[in-house]
Amino acid sequence: MEAAVGNVIERGDKVLSVVSGLFGRRFAEIARRRGAEVHEMKFPLGSSADPSKIKEELESGEYKALTVVHCETSTGALNPIEEIAKACRDEGVISIVDGITSVGGIDVRTEEWGIDLLVVGSQKCLAAPPGLAMLSVSERAWECIENRKEELPDYYLDLLRNKGYMVDRLSPRRTPFTPGVPALLGLYEALKLIEEEGLENRFERHRIIGEGMRESIKAIGLELFPEEGAYSNTLTSFKVPEGIEDKELRGRMKEKYGVIVAGGLEELTGKIVRIGHMGISAVPQNVFATVSALECALHEMGFKLELGSGMSALEDVFLRNNL
Repeated sequence: MEAAVGNVIERGDKVLSVVSGLFGRRFAEIARRRGAEVHEMKFPLGSSADPSKIKEELESGEYKALTVVHCETSTGALNPIEEIAKACRDEGVISIVDGITSVGGIDVRTEEWGIDLLVVGSQKCLAAPPGLAMLSVSERAWECIENRKEELPDYYLDLLRNKGYMVDRLSPRRTPFTPGVPALLGLYEALKLIEEEGLENRFERHRIIGEGMRESIKAIGLELFPEEGAYSNTLTSFKVPEGIEDKELRGRMKEKYGVIVAGGLEELTGKIVRIGHMGISAVPQNVFATVSALECALHEMGFKLELGSGMSALEDVFLRNNL
């Protein structure tokens, strides 16, 4: 994220940061620390950003770049990246997208949608060991980087230096610095597994798992946090019901049933529970274990539910979709 922002942005540049959660704010802070004049365009937590409002704002200001998170995992909501990237292209603005928790689990068409810089992490939907970040750079973004007025203050994060070693050379291609070879080998194996499964099959698996998790949550009697239609297929969040203590619920699930789920962050601390289902974790056996643990823990804490209601809803989705 810092490399994407830092190579494009220079001190005084105007940046529009789409903020619908913690990670959108983080993007804005990175740009601000680079000396950018940042305007945060805020949308309610749990909602998707409105591309028409973004386009309207881009038309009104002389923005150089826009930052946006595709899957805002602090809320479980998904932003319409295709439409946002188009608005950026129409206005000559560089789009910088965090695809860390979407690429590999949700269809992201980088070139077709015209995304200028797309950030990906190894540890989420790609299901490789943590420690690697990947960055896709469009021709338009390269031109922007090459025409910087000021010298880039970074050495390690200098994308032109990396491009010179890894792209421009025909032979031998190599990294400018010593790479983390074990992490790269882990990524290679993870990508082979993705190729064997097939991208469309992988996207469909995440879709079914996401639908199953949402339907089971609703069947238990819990309320999903994101707005209708804003759901991500890689993470599900729900509101902590009245009378239930978030830490105790998650603690019971972990200590008694061996299932770890995440709580809310910052202003959502104690208010929502977040369940990630990405990569190799997005499989029926893991989701069955999670829903069962959730039902049992809630029942033990006095929440009124029909035991097995979530599991039944989950089975229905899986059987209907032949998973």
